[in-house]
Amino acid sequence: TNLTQTLGMVDPFGNALPLREAYQSAMDYAFKQVFTGASDYSTAIREATKNLADLGVRVIDYESGVHTSIEAAARRNIMGGLGLMDERISEHNHDTMGCDGWEISAHANSAPDHEPIQGRQYSDQAYMALNNSLARRIGTLNCGHMAFPIILGVNSPQYTDEELRKFRDDNEKGIAYEGRHYTGYEATQLQRKA
Repeated sequence: TNLTQTLGMVDPFGNALPLREAYQSAMDYAFKQVFTGASDYSTAIREATKNLADLGVRVIDYESGVHTSIEAAARRNIMGGLGLMDERISEHNHDTMGCDGWEISAHANSAPDHEPIQGRQYSDQAYMALNNSLARRIGTLNCGHMAFPIILGVNSPQYTDEELRKFRDDNEKGIAYEGRHYTGYEATQLQRKA
């Protein structure tokens, strides 16, 4: 407990708060800016963390021992929050429309853990079992996928087997950089580190 209240930061609203509360307030501010459409996530994160960064906060230390730059931590928090919000909205739409299945979106350069399941349709039960078995649930932890409610046998898949195969082949083809081969996904991860 911070008995003397000696370490404080200013949140995006100008309130002096202990560091943890200032960071949480900054994340709430950024999230509200994004989900209301007032700002894109990059601008919202920059605005929300400006006071913290100006006062020297560069890294967020987690109880797990992981240390992450404030920008990466903020991006992860905002994108994760948006993913959870999207999941709740999709669940509501699923129930309202009387759907009985889910389709996972697809994209180029998918992470290896999600590449085999992207672009596929699943019954409610199969999707729930699949999503609960994943180390990274769909739409969380920097996952770029979304799950859309569908009515099995009525909604045609958005991607053909040929299109999904092309995503896999292009990802595997990847690029060569400084004498080493990288899959498309690995290249995107290296690019993000820079």
